[in-house]
Amino acid sequence: MTTSLAARLVCVLLLPAVAGCYDPAAMIERVRNDAIQSRLEEVSLGDFHVTLPRDVANSETTEVYVELFGRAVRYRLAEIEQKLAENDHAYRQDVLLAIRSTSNEELAEPNLTKLRERVFEAANATLGDTPVEKVGISYIRLVRH
Repeated sequence: MTTSLAARLVCVLLLPAVAGCYDPAAMIERVRNDAIQSRLEEVSLGDFHVTLPRDVANSETTEVYVELFGRAVRYRLAEIEQKLAENDHAYRQDVLLAIRSTSNEELAEPNLTKLRERVFEAANATLGDTPVEKVGISYIRLVRH
C-alpha cells in the first residue's frame, strides 16, 4: 500500500467518527444568545425644554420641546440607566447645551442630523465605556415667539 492510499483509507474510516462531534442544539443556543445580546433596544434619554437664543434678524425666540431616546445592546440597558441617573445633572447640562447650540437652519433639516449628532456626543461623554449606538428623537415641538 502506498502512503497516499493509506492516508485516504484512514480519512475514510475516521470521517464518520468526526462527523458526529458537534452538538447542533448547543450551536443553535449559542447563536440565539448572541443574537439576543446584540439586539438593539431603546432607552429613554429624557425630555428637555430649551429656549434658543434670540434670532438677530427678526428678534424671535424659539422654544424646543424634545423627547430623546438612545439605542443600545440589551445587556447594557441597566448599566446605561444607572449611569444616567448617577450623572443626571452633568448629563442634562451637556444635552441642554447641545440643543441650545442648534441653529434655526439645523432645526429645519428633515432628519435633524446635526442635533442628533450633538446629543449623541453629549450622551456618550457621560456614559463613557457603555455608549449608546444611536440617538433618536421620539417627539419634538418648536414654538416661535
